[in-house]
Amino acid sequence: MIEGTTAEEPAEILIVDDDPDVRVFVRAVLESDGHQVIEAGSGQEAIQRLRIRRPSLVLLDVMMPAMDGFAVVHAIKREPGPFVPVILLTALDDPASRAKGINAGADEILAKPVHPFELRLRCRAMLRIHQLTEDLHAANKRLRALARTDELTDVRNRRGLRSALTREFRRAERYGGALTVIAFDVDRFKQVNDMYGHAVGDKVLYAVAQALKRGVREVDVVGRVGGEEFVVLAPETPSHDALQLGQRLRKAIGERVVTMPAGGEVRVTASCGIATLSEVHARTPEELLGYADSALYRAKALGRDRCEVAELVLDEEGKRLPPPAPMTQKMALSPAE
Repeated sequence: MIEGTTAEEPAEILIVDDDPDVRVFVRAVLESDGHQVIEAGSGQEAIQRLRIRRPSLVLLDVMMPAMDGFAVVHAIKREPGPFVPVILLTALDDPASRAKGINAGADEILAKPVHPFELRLRCRAMLRIHQLTEDLHAANKRLRALARTDELTDVRNRRGLRSALTREFRRAERYGGALTVIAFDVDRFKQVNDMYGHAVGDKVLYAVAQALKRGVREVDVVGRVGGEEFVVLAPETPSHDALQLGQRLRKAIGERVVTMPAGGEVRVTASCGIATLSEVHARTPEELLGYADSALYRAKALGRDRCEVAELVLDEEGKRLPPPAPMTQKMALSPAE
């Protein structure tokens, strides 16, 4: 342990050197600090190990037969996966060799013979960088999730839904999968807000979203596209299963109970429109959503609390027509979003 500092968390470190004595020395120093050390006697073996499991740090000798350290670090940095810092250990202490190592992708260079104090110091610095990189990656991942999540209902927002719809539409086109889109609208939701207030209305929307999330598979996507309108994307769901899914989700919404702060309960129903790509032959993701929305509009017109299935629209000559305009602008996910 370095005097005057606190020990870092134990890490997995790979030492790559064709000299077993060097590996024994480095292992002893690092294991005394609590790290787990794995060894490789050649560059090829090191790359194979990294493809199986990526360590937190690599210590890499430069002068090795068959594949020297410069080639190995270059190969390591080209491998897909999380960032792994690499420290080159070299007896070539001239500026040109150091520049070659940095240009190959090394993050640090240590001259041989290595003093234990120097080895610990540089390893600690590289491990700290590795941890900061991991933390930044995790933070960015959380931010990306927040950017596509509806804050109120904890399902996809319009941006996140459109991204998923575009991805699944292209996949279905390419591989011939059965993509179904189901549009839901909470019936008479304005009355809920008018009678009980927006706080209760928000609870109702959250309850609807949870009913949808719990009623779908892990591969399905639930999104809120605005107000009281939700959409479910169901990949690999053919038309003969789509109506059954829509009816089950509609019933799940109707069974949800929202308790008001002053007592009493609120229940709502929902109407839904179903569109399956193989049935309506939509040419774009927005058009497929438009078919689902037109079926939803028909469900509303026929009495609410029901599901309707979209059908291919043909003109008098049997030519395909685009679906009717969306019921609201909220349902039209424009490319700009």
